[in-house]
Amino acid sequence: MQTSTHFRLVSSETVPLTADLAREMRQLPPSPTERDLSQKRVQFLRDRLEAGLFHPPHWVKAVVDGVTYRANGQHSSDVLNAANGVFPEGLQAHVDVYECDSMDGLALLFRQYDDRNSARSPLDVSGAYQGLQQDLAEVARAVAKLAAEGICWYRRNVKNQEGTPNGDDRYTLFNEQQEHGFIIWLGNVFAGGKVISLMKPEVFAAIYATYQADIDAADDFWTEVVSGGREYEEEYPTTVLADWYVRQHNHEFKVKPRGRYQGAIYAWNALRDGKTSIRDIRCDVKKNLMPVK
Repeated sequence: MQTSTHFRLVSSETVPLTADLAREMRQLPPSPTERDLSQKRVQFLRDRLEAGLFHPPHWVKAVVDGVTYRANGQHSSDVLNAANGVFPEGLQAHVDVYECDSMDGLALLFRQYDDRNSARSPLDVSGAYQGLQQDLAEVARAVAKLAAEGICWYRRNVKNQEGTPNGDDRYTLFNEQQEHGFIIWLGNVFAGGKVISLMKPEVFAAIYATYQADIDAADDFWTEVVSGGREYEEEYPTTVLADWYVRQHNHEFKVKPRGRYQGAIYAWNALRDGKTSIRDIRCDVKKNLMPVK
């Protein structure tokens, strides 16, 4: 039995990407299902265009009752139509034309593009950059992702380094060979699996800060925190810190990101000062973040 459809592919072709084609797509009547133009999305595509990273667009036209609508390509055609001297050369565009039996069919067609279930997550993006580095292949992707985010958090909030990448650009950090040692070491510390209560960029920033201060001491310290601290030593700094993070994860209380970073450094500094017993974690960040000893 043949399944009935609400839209039918009429043509599908790859053609040279030209200013005239971009203008044609931009001037088509939009599908009634089309979302509002997002200036954030427009700026994102414009930045890619100006950086020479624009890729061939996939545009879709839909014919309903003899009228041709734009079903996919609003933002890309808008940016290209206003390229102002930076229109990309040598690219192609893929153009599909569908015939829809009704506006409901057009709505169904629209839903097939940019579906949330098909969108690339930050973990997908991070994994793509990580996959290009052979020496990082054995590091769990979730751990490597947070390592990159943690280093960037540290650079931005502790070192105040200008130009620290944000968003998906954070994961270009995998291209920095000097950070690979930390990421590989971190993979070994978390080799037993994810410790959910610690999986925050600011916590990984604190791990990074202690790693830079003393690699061997950081290995002992964080290996204990990951495993829940020292058995039978409830007031040992690693035990208190591990419990502090678990209780936050269980929503017993809230601490802001800077406080979560500060709490780790407080426990670390206490141990570096020879204190083997602390009653709680201090994370006051009204002033500057605590320096790492």
